[in-house]
Amino acid sequence: MIDQRLREALSEAAQTAQLHSIQPLRVPSKRHRPRAVLLIAAPAAIAIGAFVLVRLTPPPTDAAMGGPPPRLSAFLCMEDDVFPRCKGHGEATADDRRGIERVLKSLPQVASFEFEDQEEAYRNFLSEIVASADTRQREWLTSVRLGDVPASFRVKVKSADGLAAVTRAVEGLPGVSNVVTGP
Repeated sequence: MIDQRLREALSEAAQTAQLHSIQPLRVPSKRHRPRAVLLIAAPAAIAIGAFVLVRLTPPPTDAAMGGPPPRLSAFLCMEDDVFPRCKGHGEATADDRRGIERVLKSLPQVASFEFEDQEEAYRNFLSEIVASADTRQREWLTSVRLGDVPASFRVKVKSADGLAAVTRAVEGLPGVSNVVTGP
């Protein structure tokens, strides 16, 4: 039934068609696939090349970057310190300081270190921190007194790779309240 209706419709269309207006079928021209492939392949090749280059390039060393060596400060416990490691311990003793020094001397990642007592730490705090603060911060920071600034060990680490190892080694020692990395 459908076949019959289709034949009738095509016959009717053929009778009304003007043969001179029908153009012969043409073979399709070549498609521009090479151009499309090139448009896709070129960025992909650049991305892959950049990825390989980044993966094969070694990370820059501190000396190559020209920056200062990484540093950390190991702050010592004070009397009535709020840090959990210092609860019930009291102020860091001379034995605690000697133990910290022994550990720092034994670590191959440590380039140098120095002990900074409370007076020296307070002077450095005033000269470095307060001097660089804005007016509002300066008012608050000048309220800090000598007994508020803890003694500390200032440590220079040979490379950024060793910073985490030194931090882990020092932060759990008796007498150390906290360790801060940075300048």
